[in-house]
Amino acid sequence: MSQQVKIPKKRNGYYYIENLELPSITKVIGEVIAKPALIYWIKREAIRLALKHPELNEKEVITLLDLQLQQTQKRGHYVHSIAEIMPNIDISKTKKEYLGYITGLKGWWDKEKPNILYREIEAFNTKIGYGCRVDFVCDIRGETWNIDFKSSAKGIIYKEVGLQNIAGKLALKETYNIEVKHMGVVALSETGEDTFKETNDTEEDLIHLIGMYNWIKRKGD
Repeated sequence: MSQQVKIPKKRNGYYYIENLELPSITKVIGEVIAKPALIYWIKREAIRLALKHPELNEKEVITLLDLQLQQTQKRGHYVHSIAEIMPNIDISKTKKEYLGYITGLKGWWDKEKPNILYREIEAFNTKIGYGCRVDFVCDIRGETWNIDFKSSAKGIIYKEVGLQNIAGKLALKETYNIEVKHMGVVALSETGEDTFKETNDTEEDLIHLIGMYNWIKRKGD
């Protein structure tokens, strides 16, 4: 990195930088953007659990659903942990329940052959007002990318990932003067497919997002 900047870890959804309280971009997105696909998934899984276990009451079905959500989070953390050590992995030693996702990750890696520059970087942007963590910065065929890895059963790419990427790009520039040319997402499915897509959200898009977040926060005070 062009300069060394000590970034405090996120605490309760916020970064504290230079006497500023900056929300994490994941917190901002979570409070502003509706996620109909997630809502549909929760409804569908709740109904399935209730039908499968008619002996359970309402609270017990909700408890099972919470466990499923926790498993989804564990999967995401595991896939990211493997991405952090790529390409130095023995795929046969990865957890069997996540083998499809890791197979997809390795497939993408073998095709694109990224040259690793930085991984898991905490950064911030005081001009717009947020902090974030950038998963992966690499060189692909001579151009710099910041990449986000996403895992879901069907390898779906949700619209908010573009906002995460532009947030990362602008934060890297302010915090470390790292210039990123391209932003991308690698979506991994449980059956081993990988989808690599460039995202093109803009600084203006991000300003509108943060503005809406600040409006919601003011209305809640």
